[in-house]
Amino acid sequence: MVRVVYIAGENRSGTTLLSRVIGAHVRCVAVGELFDFWGQWREGMGLCGCGVPCRECAFWTAVLTDAFGSKEIDPNDVIALIGSVQRAWHLPYLLFPRLRPPDFQRRLHEYVAITERLYQAIQRVSGCDVIVDSSKFGVYALALAESPKLDVRVVHMIRDSRACAFSWRRLKRN
Repeated sequence: MVRVVYIAGENRSGTTLLSRVIGAHVRCVAVGELFDFWGQWREGMGLCGCGVPCRECAFWTAVLTDAFGSKEIDPNDVIALIGSVQRAWHLPYLLFPRLRPPDFQRRLHEYVAITERLYQAIQRVSGCDVIVDSSKFGVYALALAESPKLDVRVVHMIRDSRACAFSWRRLKRN
């Protein structure tokens, strides 16, 4: 079982700070927001916490090699799969499995299998017991919860609205 601490909340609610605090523990690894990992990987714009673009980062290269071997996985295929199972309008299917059409169930199973491999590889490469994911989105948390190989625990961050408003006034560097 891969243990995942999933941090949910709104943008600018302190999820990154909490992720880094928990991830500082020797048995935890903070991986940022994995919900958009494949989009960031495809675009080559996502930066690792080490400051290097993910495509050039030794950690993420090792994770993808461990998860998928020498066969390069096409991020466009995964992004299309995500779009077919992990949007707000899929919420009823994720909450109530009986409502799922067979085609949705098949796509969800395929997506969960890819996600399991990614999280398992992160655990093996990092050597940590707990993965801290600050993706924020409930639909993604529900998709993760479908996996029998992931033990997902959710922390919901709530921040004072005045602090959020102040944070949104400042420019954020990406």
